[in-house]
Amino acid sequence: MWAQWHVSEVSHGVLPYFDPDINIAKGLRVIAHGIAPCFGGWHADIETWKDSTKATFDEFKKRQPYMTGETAKYSAILVSQQMRDFYDSDAMWNSVAWMENIHRANHLLTDVIFDDSLTPERLASYSVVSLANSTCLSDAQCTALADYVRHGGTLLATAETSLYDEWGNRREDFGLSELLGVHYVETRKEASQILVPQTKELKATFKRFVTFVSPSVHIKQREDVNTELLFTHSSRSVHGLSLREDSYDSDVPAILCRHFGKGTVYYIGPNIGRGFGRDHLPRVTQLVGGLLRDAAEPPVEFDAPQLIEITALRPHQDRLVLHLLNVSALSSNTRKMSPLANISIKVNRGKVVKAKLTMSDAYVKVRNNQFVVPSVGHSEVVVLNME
Repeated sequence: MWAQWHVSEVSHGVLPYFDPDINIAKGLRVIAHGIAPCFGGWHADIETWKDSTKATFDEFKKRQPYMTGETAKYSAILVSQQMRDFYDSDAMWNSVAWMENIHRANHLLTDVIFDDSLTPERLASYSVVSLANSTCLSDAQCTALADYVRHGGTLLATAETSLYDEWGNRREDFGLSELLGVHYVETRKEASQILVPQTKELKATFKRFVTFVSPSVHIKQREDVNTELLFTHSSRSVHGLSLREDSYDSDVPAILCRHFGKGTVYYIGPNIGRGFGRDHLPRVTQLVGGLLRDAAEPPVEFDAPQLIEITALRPHQDRLVLHLLNVSALSSNTRKMSPLANISIKVNRGKVVKAKLTMSDAYVKVRNNQFVVPSVGHSEVVVLNME
């Protein structure tokens, strides 16, 4: 499936003696997410591609012993067949992909879940659940999400989440209106979103504005529940604005927080996933990641470049396996892997007794549950013995 089709040197298949780096990166990404890689489609003499293919699968085989166990749970993103079938298939896939990209850029351990996972029992494993413009939710699913938050979960909902039932029928208000603490007013087309931070902490982090381009749902706060206003919509554009002379804030809510039971709910009116997908602005990822970390501390935190992708497995209770994938070959015009150095890791749950870099066949020193991976080639698999 990764063959280099229609290149001038060969009529069909891959370049003779192709460089394996890009295929290794694609295959290791697939493996790290629990899927089997495959190659196919070659109609050339085996002598022209066997060495490159062997180099690729040699890298895959090294990881085979470290692919057992359940994923380490922290965050989940809903992939909704209800929305795909009864609202808009492209909108569903794009919303999920954009939000997953935001989570990945923040190095948050993230699973995908499906409509039948929206029950109190299945949601309980996750500290954070993200509904990325998840338009179609049933009354029962809305009740389950409220129960999840009441018992300590963190819910992030954006745009038109729950504005339709599971069959795509439009509601007069959000199905999650009470939980979110807002009423639906209207949906506005794609435009500049200029958000003004309202709290001391957010102002220190983001200064005057966070900006991106996306559609936006306009809302009003409910009077019967307590919500905290985090961002408002600016009353004017930043172009030609004098910060000393002009007023620009408004009372139009954009992002709100509500504490409900033991948990926390964030509602973001603009389709912030679309905003990130359009321009990949770092401040957008910083905003979403900061909100989620404030409400629910990740089990493992990483200080790493965005070219490092991370997944984690728990083969059993006293072992945690971290897969650090270097995707530089997928992001480079050269299609070559560039080693990445000094990946800092902090484990927030349990005590790390020992940390082994299996691809490097070396142990690293752990202090206060923190350690540094000196270098990551194609990938590194870190096995942590826990107590």
